[in-house]
Amino acid sequence: MAVEKAKSLTPSQRNTEAIIKHLEEYISMRFDQAIRINPLLQSVKEDLIFHEMANVRHCLNGDKIYGPARHFVSDILLCDSRKRREGLMSSTDQTSIQVEIVSHCQDERVEATRGQIRFHDLKSFYAAINPALSDMLDLIESWIWWDIYDSASLVRFEQKMGVISTIGQKRFTPEMRKGYLAMMQAVMGEEDANIVRMSETEILKYELKRLLEIRDRWSARRKGERGYTYILKRDELPAAEDQPEDEKELGPPYNFKERQLEQMDKSLQTLKQQLAPILQQKQEQQKQPAG
Repeated sequence: MAVEKAKSLTPSQRNTEAIIKHLEEYISMRFDQAIRINPLLQSVKEDLIFHEMANVRHCLNGDKIYGPARHFVSDILLCDSRKRREGLMSSTDQTSIQVEIVSHCQDERVEATRGQIRFHDLKSFYAAINPALSDMLDLIESWIWWDIYDSASLVRFEQKMGVISTIGQKRFTPEMRKGYLAMMQAVMGEEDANIVRMSETEILKYELKRLLEIRDRWSARRKGERGYTYILKRDELPAAEDQPEDEKELGPPYNFKERQLEQMDKSLQTLKQQLAPILQQKQEQQKQPAG
């Protein structure tokens, strides 16, 4: 059933689901930390995350206007236009998605009057059930705002790894190339109009350069982020022989996104080793005189 559903999604919707997959993992880890502080939150974790991800999905499947063209938010977050990606995350840009993600960033609303509906977002909905959840919803939406760009960066990293691997293994078919170029042109516009004339080797170098940029900007964000935005993760330690099954001992906390940077570096090292013979061969061919 899940496979059939995935096949029925458009490419833009698949991009949305890929972003949400990483985002949900992040939010779940943050929730686990909150539960260690307040165990009562365990009972609402699944419901709150489900509702918030539905809200994010609605935002990512929405569109933004650039001149005469409209593009899905998920496609923009995954495109190579840094200006457009960062515009979505700016609080002042006209394309910003902040007010769509973080309800308490919206202008204060007047009290409900005749003809108006009192409950207008998840915060007011859950606060009506339990006022204590109002601040929790603000916190979750802040988590989402901290994590959504990194979630998109992970998908970009994975997609570019896939394109590079496909070209490197000589499995880049004419149909795949056509779809790739159409996607690049649609979202990048004039910024990379020359990409249609790129050879496979040039595309390979282009994507490898973008891949390294994703890694470097990920590293820069980790150096610049404040401690309260870290995703703290604690792994379960192997159980001792005399330890009951319901007792779980956790290891020391660490910043999960820093650990992901280490994984990126390992992936890049492996990829470079795989590509070295291919790029060297192409360079030697280009040096050979024609005729």
